[in-house]
Amino acid sequence: AFTDGLTLYGNDLITKGPRVDVRAYSSDANPLQSAIDNLPTSGGMILVPDNSVTITAAIDPGEKQVIIQGHGWKTLVGGVFGNSQWVAAGGITGSVLRVTNNALAAAIKTSNATYRNLIIRDLAILGPGSGTTIGIDSGTGGQNNEPYFQNVLVANFATGIRINDSLSGQAYRLYIKGCTTGLLFSGAATDWQFYRIDVQNCTTGIKGSAGSGIGFFGGLIQSNATGILLQPIVAGIESWSFDRIWFEGNSTSNITFDSTNYAISGVTVSNSRTSNYGITFTVVNGINRLAFIQNQFSSVTLALVAGMNQAVIIGGQYAAITNNGANGITKINVNDGATGGYTVTNLSQQRYYNDNVSGTFTPDYIYGENQEYLITGNVTINVPTNPVTGTNITYLLRQDGTGGRSVTWGTGYHASWLDNNNTANRYSSITFRCIGSQWIQVGAQMPWSN
Repeated sequence: AFTDGLTLYGNDLITKGPRVDVRAYSSDANPLQSAIDNLPTSGGMILVPDNSVTITAAIDPGEKQVIIQGHGWKTLVGGVFGNSQWVAAGGITGSVLRVTNNALAAAIKTSNATYRNLIIRDLAILGPGSGTTIGIDSGTGGQNNEPYFQNVLVANFATGIRINDSLSGQAYRLYIKGCTTGLLFSGAATDWQFYRIDVQNCTTGIKGSAGSGIGFFGGLIQSNATGILLQPIVAGIESWSFDRIWFEGNSTSNITFDSTNYAISGVTVSNSRTSNYGITFTVVNGINRLAFIQNQFSSVTLALVAGMNQAVIIGGQYAAITNNGANGITKINVNDGATGGYTVTNLSQQRYYNDNVSGTFTPDYIYGENQEYLITGNVTINVPTNPVTGTNITYLLRQDGTGGRSVTWGTGYHASWLDNNNTANRYSSITFRCIGSQWIQVGAQMPWSN
């Protein structure tokens, strides 16, 4: 029970000490803050029984270590989490904190520079449904170490929860609904773990503006415009993981990666599923070391683009996987709709690639920066597909047993090339550098020789 073994009878309310009942301050303008103020300096537990408490001004525990302990919550419809209309109409019963002032910066905040951890358990925090209020603002203006949220509903805020200068937090059974941004990471958010998170009916479900070491293990991301937006605008994003997430009905995308301002590195999506919408990439400052492992994304085309580096796709199912200039991409045992079903393919810049060519031929830069070809007839070599500006490609060309095969360089190459002495079984090589759509010769052609 929320009283940790302490039994209350009638009006026998705790007004001071390490456990304070919020009902003792029901006549105050801001009962929850009054209850916190009457905890010892070191902090303690605030008991929120089965009734609603109105928050009229921001709740700030200051330097106290505070546990806000409810008695659980449910909707009026069979205890099942309701839709946004039920929440907006006040259909949540149990331990409920209600915010009616849409001018508040935050309902619950941690702003003291020496603030210790905040623990919130078994209650609902309902916002005004308009304005710019944040439901829980963790670590803004002061560091919040090891916060913990359990069985908490946050609904109808501009931002449900903001994690800023906040370290080593955990959440278990966290529900966020009907917010503009459901869960926002900014500042120095580090080492947070979420076990079973449901984010629904938000414009953006989860947004990463910064942060590292963030993990999600089980949950539902449903009926948002964008399910997850990784868009670092404060600092780079590194080492995020999403495991066993069900994406459903997110109308724009399930996951959007956007490195317009800072790089994104080390993101893993594993054992997750969706039946609609996809994953999008906008790359300016690099998206590096992504891993997609055993996902059931049968309706998703994973379109990899230039500026992505060292990604791996292992197992699972996709509608298709395309590579438009990404480097170091490997897929292993993936069902991507290709002929033959499961494939084991390395799409990266391999050390060497070789083939037999004649006539007009178009190489593909995906197959590496070193490409060897046996010339079996006169050949015209076009510029490569999937170019990556600023990189080199080296061609090692070998005459067949007949020899005398001429090489012509297509439009876009700037080459000084001679076919002198191109007799049987001789080799020549040449290197080009990609500058936009042009390929500029680097150094001299190696003359045809044995």
